[in-house]
Amino acid sequence: MAQNHVQPGFAMPVTLAAKTEAGDPVLVGSIFGVALNSGDNGDTIEVATEQVWRLAKANPQVITQGAVLYWDATNAVLTNDDDSAANPRAGVAFAAAASTDTHVLIKLG
Repeated sequence: MAQNHVQPGFAMPVTLAAKTEAGDPVLVGSIFGVALNSGDNGDTIEVATEQVWRLAKANPQVITQGAVLYWDATNAVLTNDDDSAANPRAGVAFAAAASTDTHVLIKLG
């Protein structure tokens, strides 16, 4: 194995800017992930940066499988609105979501 390998990278430690519950979306810089445990402002927790998660989506958006998803921090939802100045990329839709669905499956990354 290469001598410079550090870790698999499934999760990374981040310092929280606000109280966070396990399962909450977390944005640190341009890295979007899901909190694996809870913490308060200033705590360091592990945040998943890979795999598939079920998270809230903007309504009444229709999201197609494979669509790029962005994090709308103002409304705390995933969106297919590609306003990159306001909504950083979070991942891709693992499955389609209808306009009436409140959540979407996202493959992080």
